[in-house]
Amino acid sequence: MDDIDSIEMSDDDEFILDVELTEASVQDAINMALADEESNSTQPAVTTNMDIPPVSDELLNFDGNQFGEDLLKYFEKDTFEKVLFEHWKQYVPQCYVYYNQLTKGVYEQQVQEILIRPLDIFLYGTIDTEEAIKTIRSFNKRPTVCGRLFKSEEPTYFCRDCCVDPTCVLCTDCFVQSEHRNHRYKMNISAGGGYCDCGDSEAWKQYVHCNIHAPQDDPNESSDAVLNRLPADLRLRAKTLFQILLRFSIRLLCIENYQQTPNELKNEFWDGDHKHYATMLFNDEIHTYDQVINILSRAIQCSKSQGHEYASLVDREGRTVIRIGTHEYCQEAKQTIQARTDDTPLKCEIYPCSFVSLQCFAQKILHYLQDIIAISDGFRRIFCECEMDCCDNSAKEITLTEKVLLGENMLWKSARSALHQLFINSFFMDAEWKKTFAILYMKVSVCLFLLL
Repeated sequence: MDDIDSIEMSDDDEFILDVELTEASVQDAINMALADEESNSTQPAVTTNMDIPPVSDELLNFDGNQFGEDLLKYFEKDTFEKVLFEHWKQYVPQCYVYYNQLTKGVYEQQVQEILIRPLDIFLYGTIDTEEAIKTIRSFNKRPTVCGRLFKSEEPTYFCRDCCVDPTCVLCTDCFVQSEHRNHRYKMNISAGGGYCDCGDSEAWKQYVHCNIHAPQDDPNESSDAVLNRLPADLRLRAKTLFQILLRFSIRLLCIENYQQTPNELKNEFWDGDHKHYATMLFNDEIHTYDQVINILSRAIQCSKSQGHEYASLVDREGRTVIRIGTHEYCQEAKQTIQARTDDTPLKCEIYPCSFVSLQCFAQKILHYLQDIIAISDGFRRIFCECEMDCCDNSAKEITLTEKVLLGENMLWKSARSALHQLFINSFFMDAEWKKTFAILYMKVSVCLFLLL
């Protein structure tokens, strides 16, 4: 499924295969087409040690392997989630800090060793996680769906003869291994965000699979067989971990008031008189770059070039921190911004820096989960089941997926994109779960329509 922001080509533009088409030759052509744009692009600023806060001895001396083994013991005592929350409360605010120059955004300190490595050891039940992953991959069936997420400037192909509509596209690998290369086809350049439809019977009139994803397994094999290939203890740990991580991430991202954060995650710099608050500026579709730059130059006394960097960050990520300090200091910037945009005020919020760090970690977890479910068919199926679990402490019995769909107005661009990609990599890779998601999506759409 392609996005609509690909490079436009006329309906008369067709590609007829007269040379050997490979991924390398296609990429060479793309690189040549984009050469002018690349030559005019500006190089990113060099980061120096002066820009980065010093790493504390506590972080440097942390033993991720030992804590991972401890998590296995806590799991047996039913204190796993409590220990995880205490760990995140202590270390997440230390691992996610801002550069001294705020325009450079968030800097990750020892995140892999302190926050991610212990999760891997718990999930696989061993320090030798690489060997465990190899074993788990061997349990997989040959994939019959591609679902590759397109990156910006990546070539995509749709077959005029076989596609259901022009949004049904293939990646280069699937295209060169399919019958569609001998048909009338069209190549576009993706702006990013779409995915390859190879293997989706609803996208193609014929030749649904390429040679890479052609079905070869027993069609009568039950869906439970995918799970049964995984050891029972691994399945239990995976389900427990997925439930905790998914609930944590959705609760931290789809949140109206930062005080709704679980108390177990609030550190000593959550409230009170301290210098660890942040003024967060959010994106909107109303104000122009120049307007934002002019407003910021008055609110935080930044230069025009710094204002442009802030505006670019807000446009790309959906939000950015523009000031850190006491609550009064941050409130001053917020009030100035809102006073300068009386008609339609730019959205600004003041958060504890520790809350911002937790939200950054929540987004990191979403990408971590994408990587994990790509390892195993069984992991992906377990994860889909977790996505359909009910929310904790909810007055209404809604699933975690419904909470995301209903709360998209609370999400900023990068968080929304991460959750959408997670849905694609889980629900959309399985025909049964894709149908389940489609039904749920229509249900939510009707509810939102009735609320208008």
